[in-house]
Amino acid sequence: MSREEIDQANNVLQTVLHQLAKAQATRDLAKLDLERTVIRAPADGWVTNLNVYAGEFITRGSTAVALVKKNSFYVQAYMEETKLEGVRPGYRAEITPLGSNRVLKGTVDSVAAGVTNASSTSDAKGMATIDSNLEWVRLAQRVPVRIRLDEQQGNLWPAGTTATVVITGKQDRDASQDSFFRKLAHRLREFG
Repeated sequence: MSREEIDQANNVLQTVLHQLAKAQATRDLAKLDLERTVIRAPADGWVTNLNVYAGEFITRGSTAVALVKKNSFYVQAYMEETKLEGVRPGYRAEITPLGSNRVLKGTVDSVAAGVTNASSTSDAKGMATIDSNLEWVRLAQRVPVRIRLDEQQGNLWPAGTTATVVITGKQDRDASQDSFFRKLAHRLREFG
């Protein structure tokens, strides 16, 4: 073997040793990152839509789960514009989840200051766009009304489920004093 071949082999060896040292440093840094990794929720709540399992790779800053915050439940009611006269922040509301007889109480937190017409060609500029389910009939525009629930614990319904909302005015309705017909009329009010 010539001196030149020996020098060339030594150069290759040095290059490989540097690459090995770099790979070991990268491994050690990854190991240190893993040891320092803490997964912390920004609030108390429930983890949902967990689609990551042990051994899977995720990158820093990527969304791996959804967190439903505890004590942050609210109802987003889409009220017809023709019924907004009786809706003001601070007014009381009764919420009946679909398929339940349980009536939850709440307070109107806010009424959207504007919405965009679903048939409009202009940009919404951040305003809520509520799509109509009947394109051939002009229906009353729906306006988002946010209702803060009084009861935040116990058996609440999952986020995104459907409910019927009745705005009762400045005070709660005393349902115990209602006659059968008044209760029936109140339930019928829920359907528009």
